[in-house]
Amino acid sequence: MSHGDYVSRAFADALSGKARIPLGDLLHLRAPPSQKLLLVTAQGLRDTAARNECFSLARKLNWDRRFPHLLLKQVLQIQSPGS
Repeated sequence: MSHGDYVSRAFADALSGKARIPLGDLLHLRAPPSQKLLLVTAQGLRDTAARNECFSLARKLNWDRRFPHLLLKQVLQIQSPGS
């Protein structure tokens, strides 16, 4: 991912803990819905402080009923600590 397009590099940096752009800007980057769904879900799992915001967007992007819809639906039910 770190050698891909701008969106892939931005998420790779965020997932590795070296985010170069704020979370709000990261979530507004354009990517195909299926790709962005996986990226924001992974970011939410990695960063518990950003989990609610990432999972909220991921739930909206998880509209395609094909695999991995049900798996992601289960993951996206995880709540942030303290919420």
